[in-house]
Amino acid sequence: ESLSALAESSALEQMRDRGVECLHIVGTENPLARTCDPVFLGFCRDLELDCACKVVERIDPFEDLDLFCVRQSAVSSQYADMEEAACGLTPSQAADGLLHARGTAGTLSYHGSINSFFMSLAYVDEVIERPQKAHRIPRIIPYLDFLVGGTEPEAEES
Repeated sequence: ESLSALAESSALEQMRDRGVECLHIVGTENPLARTCDPVFLGFCRDLELDCACKVVERIDPFEDLDLFCVRQSAVSSQYADMEEAACGLTPSQAADGLLHARGTAGTLSYHGSINSFFMSLAYVDEVIERPQKAHRIPRIIPYLDFLVGGTEPEAEES
């Protein structure tokens, strides 16, 4: 939806006019994400990638990170409908074997997406034309309320 909104607002055209060649999209749920990470962006540009997702090694099978894995069945997830080969799964969507799969070194096999994405404008133009499924990612995000004193939100989707 955000890419379609960019196209409909003429922002993509303005970016092209100003010489912008790529986008770095960072999720708001990750306040520690490095915006415009020069290592990640340089890596993507050096390899001439159209699209990339930054991932980290998971420590616990139930960490609140989308799993980054190769699509073997139809799922509806954040950017899964844009790229058929790869997808993100929330831990609640993943099969138990997938969550607990470990490699020969004993580490969890599937890495977690930290919602840091690189996309070239050419790639964005290509995927805007593809149909996308609406989705909602259920998460309960703890917070500190100084007036009430609570730290756990009501069970609702964010």
